[in-house]
Amino acid sequence: MSVDWIAYSAYLINFTSMSMRKIGRLRVLAISANILYVCYGFAIQANPLMVGGSIAICIHSYQLARLMRPGIFQRG
Repeated sequence: MSVDWIAYSAYLINFTSMSMRKIGRLRVLAISANILYVCYGFAIQANPLMVGGSIAICIHSYQLARLMRPGIFQRG
């Protein structure tokens, strides 16, 4: 059974996220797509894909948290 459907699903979600007008929805979809990229990377044993996807998940998660709770990451 081919695991390519995981990558195609990730691409579809990623392209959909790019069409979002609201940044929160974009971040949620981007996180979902990157989770699939990491799973696909694991399935085909592609470390760069897993590392890149993991970094993107961290960045999008951080930015989503900042968006949802504006004062939480400010110094002062």
